Amino acid sequence: MTNGTAITLSPQTGDDPISRMQPGLALISDCVNPVVVPISAVAGNTVMIGTAPATSGGILPGALGAVCSGNSTRDVRLFNFTDDFVTVSYYLAFRADNSPDARPNSAAAQRLIPVLIRRENGVEQELVRGVDQLAFRYGVQDAGGNTQFLTAEQVNGAGGCPAPPPGLNLEPGCMWRAVRTIEPHLLLNTVNEVFGLDNAGRTYRFDGSTFTRADGDALPSGINAGSQLRREFIAYVSVRDRHL
Repeated sequence: MTNGTAITLSPQTGDDPISRMQPGLALISDCVNPVVVPISAVAGNTVMIGTAPATSGGILPGALGAVCSGNSTRDVRLFNFTDDFVTVSYYLAFRADNSPDARPNSAAAQRLIPVLIRRENGVEQELVRGVDQLAFRYGVQDAGGNTQFLTAEQVNGAGGCPAPPPGLNLEPGCMWRAVRTIEPHLLLNTVNEVFGLDNAGRTYRFDGSTFTRADGDALPSGINAGSQLRREFIAYVSVRDRHL
Protein backbone atom coordinates (compact mmCIF):
# COMPACT_ATOMS: atom_id res chain seq x y z
CA MET A 1 0.00 0.00 0.00
CA THR A 2 1.66 3.24 -1.19
CA ASN A 3 0.80 6.81 -2.09
CA GLY A 4 -1.83 6.94 -4.80
CA THR A 5 -3.27 3.50 -4.06
CA ALA A 6 -6.99 3.46 -4.83
CA ILE A 7 -9.30 1.39 -2.62
CA THR A 8 -12.75 0.54 -3.96
CA LEU A 9 -15.33 0.01 -1.25
CA SER A 10 -18.42 -2.22 -1.32
CA PRO A 11 -21.00 -0.55 0.94
CA GLN A 12 -23.36 -2.85 2.82
CA THR A 13 -26.92 -2.17 3.95
CA GLY A 14 -26.82 0.09 6.98
CA ASP A 15 -23.34 1.52 6.33
CA ASP A 16 -22.81 5.27 6.45
CA PRO A 17 -22.73 6.87 3.00
CA ILE A 18 -19.20 7.04 1.62
CA SER A 19 -19.96 10.59 0.47
CA ARG A 20 -19.81 11.67 4.12
CA MET A 21 -16.12 10.78 4.27
CA GLN A 22 -13.75 13.66 3.64
CA PRO A 23 -9.96 13.64 3.15
CA GLY A 24 -8.37 12.80 6.49
CA LEU A 25 -7.54 9.55 8.30
CA ALA A 26 -9.13 6.12 7.86
CA LEU A 27 -8.77 2.87 9.79
CA ILE A 28 -8.63 -0.30 7.69
CA SER A 29 -8.88 -3.59 9.55
CA ASP A 30 -9.23 -7.24 8.64
CA CYS A 31 -9.47 -8.23 12.34
CA VAL A 32 -5.76 -9.16 12.30
CA ASN A 33 -3.79 -6.26 10.82
CA PRO A 34 -5.38 -2.86 11.56
CA VAL A 35 -3.70 0.15 9.96
CA VAL A 36 -4.35 3.89 9.95
CA VAL A 37 -3.90 5.54 6.54
CA PRO A 38 -4.33 9.10 5.23
CA ILE A 39 -7.07 9.59 2.66
CA SER A 40 -6.33 12.31 0.11
CA ALA A 41 -9.49 12.07 -2.00
CA VAL A 42 -12.93 10.46 -2.08
CA ALA A 43 -14.81 9.85 -5.36
CA GLY A 44 -17.89 7.67 -5.53
CA ASN A 45 -17.02 4.34 -3.85
CA THR A 46 -13.27 4.89 -4.19
CA VAL A 47 -10.86 6.42 -1.69
CA MET A 48 -7.28 7.40 -2.50
CA ILE A 49 -4.33 6.84 -0.15
CA GLY A 50 -2.40 10.07 0.40
CA THR A 51 1.00 10.93 1.83
CA ALA A 52 1.79 10.53 5.53
CA PRO A 53 4.61 12.62 7.07
CA ALA A 54 7.99 10.85 7.35
CA THR A 55 6.89 7.92 5.18
CA SER A 56 7.42 6.86 1.61
CA GLY A 57 3.94 5.37 1.47
CA GLY A 58 0.51 5.85 2.89
CA ILE A 59 0.97 3.77 6.06
CA LEU A 60 1.62 5.88 9.13
CA PRO A 61 4.74 5.38 11.30
CA GLY A 62 4.24 2.55 13.81
CA ALA A 63 1.45 0.82 11.86
CA LEU A 64 1.76 -2.95 12.05
CA GLY A 65 1.83 -5.42 9.19
CA ALA A 66 0.05 -5.11 5.87
CA VAL A 67 -3.69 -5.07 5.41
CA CYS A 68 -5.05 -8.26 3.96
CA SER A 69 -6.50 -7.91 0.45
CA GLY A 70 -9.01 -10.32 -0.95
CA ASN A 71 -8.75 -12.98 1.76
CA SER A 72 -12.18 -14.57 1.94
CA THR A 73 -11.56 -15.78 5.51
CA ARG A 74 -11.33 -12.21 6.87
CA ASP A 75 -13.79 -9.34 7.02
CA VAL A 76 -11.96 -6.25 5.74
CA ARG A 77 -13.59 -2.97 6.78
CA LEU A 78 -12.83 0.73 6.51
CA PHE A 79 -13.74 3.24 9.23
CA ASN A 80 -13.73 7.03 9.26
CA PHE A 81 -10.95 7.49 11.82
CA THR A 82 -10.98 11.29 11.75
CA ASP A 83 -14.68 11.63 12.64
CA ASP A 84 -15.43 8.41 14.53
CA PHE A 85 -12.39 7.81 16.74
CA VAL A 86 -13.42 8.36 20.37
CA THR A 87 -11.00 8.78 23.27
CA VAL A 88 -12.48 7.99 26.70
CA SER A 89 -10.52 8.48 29.92
CA TYR A 90 -11.43 7.85 33.56
CA TYR A 91 -9.58 9.66 36.32
CA LEU A 92 -10.00 11.30 39.73
CA ALA A 93 -10.18 15.03 40.39
CA PHE A 94 -10.98 17.28 43.34
CA ARG A 95 -14.10 19.38 43.74
CA ALA A 96 -14.51 21.98 46.50
CA ASP A 97 -17.06 21.21 49.23
CA ASN A 98 -19.62 24.02 49.14
CA SER A 99 -20.72 23.51 52.75
CA PRO A 100 -19.65 26.48 54.92
CA ASP A 101 -19.27 24.10 57.90
CA ALA A 102 -16.94 21.63 56.15
CA ARG A 103 -13.66 20.98 57.94
CA PRO A 104 -10.58 21.68 55.79
CA ASN A 105 -8.75 18.52 54.72
CA SER A 106 -6.11 19.98 52.43
CA ALA A 107 -3.19 22.39 52.35
CA ALA A 108 -5.52 24.82 50.56
CA ALA A 109 -7.36 25.34 53.86
CA GLN A 110 -10.60 23.98 52.40
CA ARG A 111 -12.39 20.66 52.17
CA LEU A 112 -11.89 18.87 48.88
CA ILE A 113 -14.03 15.97 47.64
CA PRO A 114 -12.45 13.39 45.30
CA VAL A 115 -14.61 12.74 42.23
CA LEU A 116 -14.54 10.11 39.48
CA ILE A 117 -14.51 11.83 36.06
CA ARG A 118 -15.28 10.44 32.61
CA ARG A 119 -13.73 12.43 29.78
CA GLU A 120 -14.83 11.77 26.20
CA ASN A 121 -13.06 13.65 23.42
CA GLY A 122 -12.20 16.47 25.82
CA VAL A 123 -15.65 16.79 27.45
CA GLU A 124 -15.75 16.00 31.18
CA GLN A 125 -18.64 14.30 32.97
CA GLU A 126 -18.73 13.94 36.75
CA LEU A 127 -19.78 10.38 37.59
CA VAL A 128 -19.40 9.67 41.33
CA ARG A 129 -18.36 11.76 44.33
CA GLY A 130 -16.36 10.26 47.17
CA VAL A 131 -13.93 8.09 45.17
CA ASP A 132 -10.60 8.15 47.03
CA GLN A 133 -8.68 5.76 44.78
CA LEU A 134 -9.07 4.05 41.40
CA ALA A 135 -6.90 1.17 40.23
CA PHE A 136 -7.08 -1.37 37.42
CA ARG A 137 -5.80 -4.92 37.25
CA TYR A 138 -5.77 -6.96 34.06
CA GLY A 139 -6.32 -10.71 33.97
CA VAL A 140 -3.76 -11.96 31.44
CA GLN A 141 -3.54 -15.51 30.11
CA ASP A 142 -0.03 -16.35 28.94
CA ALA A 143 1.13 -18.88 26.34
CA GLY A 144 1.06 -21.64 28.97
CA GLY A 145 -2.60 -21.04 29.80
CA ASN A 146 -1.82 -19.49 33.19
CA THR A 147 -3.78 -16.40 34.26
CA GLN A 148 -2.37 -13.64 36.44
CA PHE A 149 -3.63 -10.19 37.39
CA LEU A 150 -1.20 -7.40 36.48
CA THR A 151 -1.01 -3.62 36.44
CA ALA A 152 -0.78 -1.83 33.08
CA GLU A 153 2.97 -1.38 33.56
CA GLN A 154 3.40 -5.08 34.29
CA VAL A 155 1.37 -6.05 31.21
CA ASN A 156 3.66 -3.90 29.05
CA GLY A 157 6.74 -5.73 30.33
CA ALA A 158 5.34 -9.24 30.71
CA GLY A 159 6.64 -12.14 28.66
CA GLY A 160 5.04 -15.38 27.51
CA CYS A 161 2.83 -13.89 24.81
CA PRO A 162 0.42 -16.31 23.13
CA ALA A 163 1.06 -17.12 19.48
CA PRO A 164 -0.02 -14.26 17.17
CA PRO A 165 -2.78 -14.67 14.59
CA PRO A 166 -1.66 -15.82 11.12
CA GLY A 167 -0.01 -13.04 9.15
CA LEU A 168 0.99 -10.93 12.16
CA ASN A 169 4.74 -10.96 12.80
CA LEU A 170 5.54 -7.69 14.60
CA GLU A 171 3.49 -7.09 17.73
CA PRO A 172 4.86 -4.72 20.43
CA GLY A 173 2.93 -4.99 23.68
CA CYS A 174 1.61 -8.38 22.65
CA MET A 175 0.41 -9.28 26.15
CA TRP A 176 -2.44 -6.78 25.78
CA ARG A 177 -3.91 -9.25 23.29
CA ALA A 178 -3.88 -11.84 26.06
CA VAL A 179 -6.08 -9.81 28.45
CA ARG A 180 -9.17 -11.84 29.38
CA THR A 181 -10.54 -9.74 32.27
CA ILE A 182 -10.39 -6.14 33.45
CA GLU A 183 -10.69 -5.70 37.22
CA PRO A 184 -11.40 -2.10 38.33
CA HIS A 185 -10.97 -1.29 42.04
CA LEU A 186 -12.71 1.74 43.57
CA LEU A 187 -12.24 2.99 47.13
CA LEU A 188 -15.38 4.92 48.11
CA ASN A 189 -15.98 7.10 51.14
CA THR A 190 -19.16 8.46 52.71
CA VAL A 191 -18.52 11.99 51.35
CA ASN A 192 -19.92 13.45 54.57
CA GLU A 193 -17.93 12.91 57.75
CA VAL A 194 -19.11 10.40 60.35
CA PHE A 195 -17.80 11.58 63.71
CA GLY A 196 -17.04 9.25 66.60
CA LEU A 197 -15.53 6.41 64.51
CA ASP A 198 -13.41 3.86 66.33
CA ASN A 199 -10.45 2.02 64.75
CA ALA A 200 -12.74 -0.65 63.32
CA GLY A 201 -14.75 2.03 61.52
CA ARG A 202 -11.57 3.65 60.18
CA THR A 203 -10.17 0.37 58.83
CA TYR A 204 -10.59 -0.67 55.20
CA ARG A 205 -8.95 -2.80 52.52
CA PHE A 206 -7.83 -1.66 49.08
CA ASP A 207 -5.98 -3.55 46.36
CA GLY A 208 -4.98 -6.36 48.73
CA SER A 209 -3.76 -4.24 51.67
CA THR A 210 -5.44 -3.20 54.94
CA PHE A 211 -5.30 0.38 56.26
CA THR A 212 -6.41 2.16 59.43
CA ARG A 213 -6.40 5.93 58.89
CA ALA A 214 -6.44 8.42 61.75
CA ASP A 215 -8.21 11.73 61.28
CA GLY A 216 -5.10 13.67 60.21
CA ASP A 217 -3.41 10.92 58.18
CA ALA A 218 -2.68 11.85 54.58
CA LEU A 219 -4.23 9.66 51.87
CA PRO A 220 -2.33 8.84 48.64
CA SER A 221 -4.25 11.69 46.99
CA GLY A 222 -2.75 14.17 49.45
CA ILE A 223 -5.88 15.11 51.42
CA ASN A 224 -6.41 14.13 55.07
CA ALA A 225 -8.46 11.04 55.84
CA GLY A 226 -10.89 12.88 58.10
CA SER A 227 -13.66 10.91 59.81
CA GLN A 228 -15.20 8.85 57.03
CA LEU A 229 -16.15 5.23 56.40
CA ARG A 230 -14.32 3.72 53.42
CA ARG A 231 -15.01 0.53 51.50
CA GLU A 232 -13.53 -1.09 48.41
CA PHE A 233 -15.71 -2.14 45.46
CA ILE A 234 -14.40 -4.48 42.75
CA ALA A 235 -15.92 -5.33 39.38
CA TYR A 236 -14.94 -7.92 36.75
CA VAL A 237 -15.34 -7.18 33.06
CA SER A 238 -14.73 -9.98 30.56
CA VAL A 239 -12.92 -9.22 27.30
CA ARG A 240 -14.49 -11.73 24.93
CA ASP A 241 -12.34 -11.11 21.83
CA ARG A 242 -9.03 -10.83 23.73
CA HIS A 243 -8.33 -7.38 22.28
CA LEU A 244 -8.11 -4.03 24.09
